[in-house]
Amino acid sequence: MNTLLKWIDVMSKNKIEAIATAVVSLRLKKDASGTVILPANEPGTNGAAQELKQDFSIIEIEPEHCAPWKYHNRDMAWLNKNNCLDLIASICKVGQQSPILVRKANPGSTHKYDVIYGVRRWFACREIDGRKLLAKVTTAGDRECMMLMHVENADSKDISDFERAYSFRAYFESGLFSSQSDFAQAMNISKGMVTKLFTAAELADNPWFNEFITNKTEVPLIKAYKIASSLRNSFTRIFVDKEISILRERIKKNNSTINTKKFIHFLENIIFRDDAEKKNLLNQLSTKTSNFKVKLDTKNQLTIQIKSKLEEQLAKELVTQALEVYYEQ
Repeated sequence: MNTLLKWIDVMSKNKIEAIATAVVSLRLKKDASGTVILPANEPGTNGAAQELKQDFSIIEIEPEHCAPWKYHNRDMAWLNKNNCLDLIASICKVGQQSPILVRKANPGSTHKYDVIYGVRRWFACREIDGRKLLAKVTTAGDRECMMLMHVENADSKDISDFERAYSFRAYFESGLFSSQSDFAQAMNISKGMVTKLFTAAELADNPWFNEFITNKTEVPLIKAYKIASSLRNSFTRIFVDKEISILRERIKKNNSTINTKKFIHFLENIIFRDDAEKKNLLNQLSTKTSNFKVKLDTKNQLTIQIKSKLEEQLAKELVTQALEVYYEQ
């Protein structure tokens, strides 16, 4: 709920209530005993349900024979020894308490097994000399493996909501789900949450994403959602790209760097700065004549309405002023 509280100052009450409901539904539904409830009679879900009920024989394999599955939801930038020191120490002291899930890799792969879930445990064991990896093997298809990984990691605090958003959209784009509704039912989350997650993941579509977002775990979901929504406006994208070019040159000149958190803050500043003053100035333009209206919405999208009665020259002047205010020229 702490994440939701941070949204209050940037979203309207109705949107907060809608998104709050969606975020809560991101966690898997469980019955009174705590057992995960998977939807029935949906393509692919019965296989996953059976997979969860199977008794697996545990095998020991060399960590070097494994590699993360192509759809795993860990940010590799985060997966380093420093972030896994606690787990490494725990395994050294009491052993690996929970096996990971693997599947035989495709022919021609350089490794024997894909790690479906348990990538952090795999990494920790790899860092311990002579430590073999406890694993259970599945023959499930990609769709079922996606569901199994979601079931395993749904309540994990180590995986950020933006990582989930990023990986969920990758699952959907695999073509294994017929629609967003099908995806929502398969993952047992609300359709509204799927929409919010996919919108937030659009942040990764920008050409500068990989250059400046070096750690996805440091991207708050609400900020990604808000920024990505604003960037759907072509004028905002052009403005942001221009500002990022200036930032890039400044970093190069000063031989400095900018981390993910500071870059997200930079995006917020250039997109949403001085919104109240900006809206006030735009409202003043709307009062000059009833034939001209300008509005800045909550997604920082500018709408200009001109009635045919407005003289062309005045229309040009008002539009120019509106754009100058919008881009703070």
